[in-house]
Amino acid sequence: MPKDHMSGFTKTFNNILKNKFESLGFKAISLKSCISYEVLFRNDRLWFGSSFDWRDQYLEMDLGHLYWFQDVMPRVIIIGNYSSYCRGFDPYDYGREYGIEKSLEFLNETIENSIKIYKEHYSKILSSRLDPSKMKYRKEFFSHLGKEVEDLELIKYLA
Repeated sequence: MPKDHMSGFTKTFNNILKNKFESLGFKAISLKSCISYEVLFRNDRLWFGSSFDWRDQYLEMDLGHLYWFQDVMPRVIIIGNYSSYCRGFDPYDYGREYGIEKSLEFLNETIENSIKIYKEHYSKILSSRLDPSKMKYRKEFFSHLGKEVEDLELIKYLA
């Protein structure tokens, strides 16, 4: 995405974290013609996505595998909230209390350990995130959740 079209959040994210993610083997991914995260990075099957809603002050951070999700147009989501990797950390609460820059600095400090946890425990995290008894809107969520995104499907959405 051209720099002049980037959101303030994306610019801040890139200033604080882009080099870190690249040093860990991630590649920045931009998607078109589908609903996605403002910031999206990929390292094989491991995806990191983040968005910030300025109006609602809602910070989203997800780490895990990428899935299709039925919406008004094609949409992708990552199953694995970042709080699953950092006990006691909630991106929404932390972002509201400390701001975006501090939240991204926290991510910078914890991402390597979070990747280790992903490698050791993602199957448990995935099972927990997909446990219908733990979801407020489980019926709606599961009726819209698709399969894990495959590379061949993703090609037509790469920007």
